[in-house]
Amino acid sequence: MASIGLHCKDCEVVLGDACLEVHRFLDQYAAYFPIKRFFEYHRSFLHNAYGLAVVESRWGEIGRKAATLHLVRDHMEFPIPQNVEWSEKHLAKALVEFNKMYKYEPNMDPRIIAAWKGKGLVAIAFEKG
Repeated sequence: MASIGLHCKDCEVVLGDACLEVHRFLDQYAAYFPIKRFFEYHRSFLHNAYGLAVVESRWGEIGRKAATLHLVRDHMEFPIPQNVEWSEKHLAKALVEFNKMYKYEPNMDPRIIAAWKGKGLVAIAFEKG
C-alpha cells in the first residue's frame, strides 16, 4: 500500500507537481475503512474508471495523469518508471483488478447507513467537495 507521500513523490518526479488533492480524493475512504481492518476496500469506490473520470473533470489532464500514476502504483506495488506513457499502458490491468471491487458492499451497522441518510459513499464525496 503506497502512502499519499509516495504518490505525491511519484507525481513530482513524473509530472513536476505533487497533485496532493488528487491523491487525497482517491484515498479519502481509507479514513472510513482503515487499511489495517478493511485492507483494500477503500479502493473499491474511486480506484476505477469512474474515479478517473471524476478526477479528470475536477483537475483536468494533469489530474488524470496523477490518478493514473496512483492506480498503477497501488496495483503494481513497485517503483513507478519516470514517464506517464508506461503507466498508461499498465492502467488497463489496474482497472481490471480494481473494477472487480466496484460493486462490493460492506457489512455495516444499520446506524452508519442511517447516518448517511441512504446516500452512497460516492455521493458523500461530492458533498464534501
